[in-house]
Amino acid sequence: MKFKSLLVSLIILLSMSAYAEEPDTSPHFKLNGALRFNYNFSDWKEGSKDRGGDFGYDVLFFRLRGKYNKILLDADYRFYSKDFGGAMLKYGWIGYQFDDKNQVQLGLTRVPFGIQPFAAHNFLFQMSYYVGLEDDSDMGIKYLYTGRHWDFALAFFKNADELLFSSDAET
Repeated sequence: MKFKSLLVSLIILLSMSAYAEEPDTSPHFKLNGALRFNYNFSDWKEGSKDRGGDFGYDVLFFRLRGKYNKILLDADYRFYSKDFGGAMLKYGWIGYQFDDKNQVQLGLTRVPFGIQPFAAHNFLFQMSYYVGLEDDSDMGIKYLYTGRHWDFALAFFKNADELLFSSDAET
């Protein structure tokens, strides 16, 4: 009797492993974004007081994240008003996930310097943001290691994020 129950258990176990679900290898993409407006009332300006403040467009942005097997994609494109710089790619890169701990990114990636991604958590950023050491992206290649106790990044950036390709361009 013991032998039969052991044999039945073994057959059930083997049949369950034969029907085990294969890992999902289909591409996965996630698109999100935001539309933001601002209201500003400056009580020290007579024009603003007379108008009751100003309401205006700030930004429309889209963020796309994707993964197919070990290939990664992450991009953030923003549409600011013309006076604040217009349309721009904040960051955009393709990457490869070697394993759970090792990854490489190529393209307009975040510069791995300082407290990531931001040191400031309020309306007024800290000095590192204003001198360009925080929330900065440049063109290059970056290697990331995420360990149990330590994370580190090594990167090479050939040039800044904007490069004009024309005969008149200084860069």
